[in-house]
Amino acid sequence: MEHTEKLFYAQPPVLEFTARVLECEEDKNGWQVVLDRTAFYPEGGGQPADQGLLGGVRVLDVHEKEGVIRHLTDGPLTAGETVEGRVDAARRLDLTQQHSGEHILSGILHSMFGAENVGFHIGQDYLLMDLSVPVDAEG
Repeated sequence: MEHTEKLFYAQPPVLEFTARVLECEEDKNGWQVVLDRTAFYPEGGGQPADQGLLGGVRVLDVHEKEGVIRHLTDGPLTAGETVEGRVDAARRLDLTQQHSGEHILSGILHSMFGAENVGFHIGQDYLLMDLSVPVDAEG
């Protein structure tokens, strides 16, 4: 399996693109689609995956394993066809701002309390950060 070109690292950010469908397989949650290139950021490091539209179907989740990026969609796509993709820009902005805020807060907590960020998770309505030492409002 060839590796997927990672358009999500491009600057300025790519939110609309075309790609060739390399494979599409049904699984219990929908269809797993592999493209030759993608702008959909996969889940990882505590940050949820991008969502959006791909060839007329919804992208529900995205994961990368061993260089292969799989897009979970709510409908099938045909291998060999060229499709248009559109990342949900509002969701991407929200996730990247939360991720940047987490890095800023981690730096402040480390400099003030020696706290190390040992994990974080971005949720729909919250950001959860795990620290190596207890920190409270009293300092």
